[in-house]
Amino acid sequence: MRKVTYVLKVGGAALTDKNTGRSFVSEVSDYVAADIRKGTRIIVVHGAGYGAHRFVRSRGMRRAADNQADWARLRRNVSKITATMIDRFIAYGHAAIELSVPSMVRTSSGRITEFNLYPVKAYLDMGFVPIMHSDAPPDSKYGVSVLSGDDIAVYLANMLGAKALIFGIDIDGIRSSDGRILKAVRKQNIGKLYTWDVNDVTGGMKRKLAEIGKLRAGTSAYIISLRKRGSLSKVLYGKGAGTKIY
Repeated sequence: MRKVTYVLKVGGAALTDKNTGRSFVSEVSDYVAADIRKGTRIIVVHGAGYGAHRFVRSRGMRRAADNQADWARLRRNVSKITATMIDRFIAYGHAAIELSVPSMVRTSSGRITEFNLYPVKAYLDMGFVPIMHSDAPPDSKYGVSVLSGDDIAVYLANMLGAKALIFGIDIDGIRSSDGRILKAVRKQNIGKLYTWDVNDVTGGMKRKLAEIGKLRAGTSAYIISLRKRGSLSKVLYGKGAGTKIY
């Protein structure tokens, strides 16, 4: 029997502090790598971090390829996060491997129209941990456009029949309007939830919840803190953590 598949989205909010710019990439990478048992069938998609969002805004890069050097610089900087993550995974005994989103994906107006899943499936079946990041694939309308890691993660979860899609951020889950962390929410109720601004170019928590609403029946979503060791392992191995959306 084939093992169940998990998709983990490591959010930019977990990787960098949006107010100070402080990086938590090494710490979060360690926590994630330590929490995954060897042999777990999991795909990791990570965000770009607050610095990249600020760069995109400052250069007006959302939907055009007018400045190729800026796009190249941005992608290079985000790839440094991937490299750190892979180094930490390997140190913990996981065969992590980077997959290039622009090599597999095409978009139109910023939405996925094609996704060659063969490399993802092949590496998963061989026991690797595929890692990819929010990116700027070729776009039939804009030349290139920013593709959110959330979009990538939801697409993969749906197409691969994942058991769960896990969003890692900087706090323990979804806050209610009075500041409490909600333990569980039904998918049909996510439109009623209080959300907060995380000041990123891919839509923040409100858009994340909208993407969760597109998950196929049978796939749950969790929103957890990746700034704490152990949160991910609780979700992967049956104890639960953060906010579950089902």
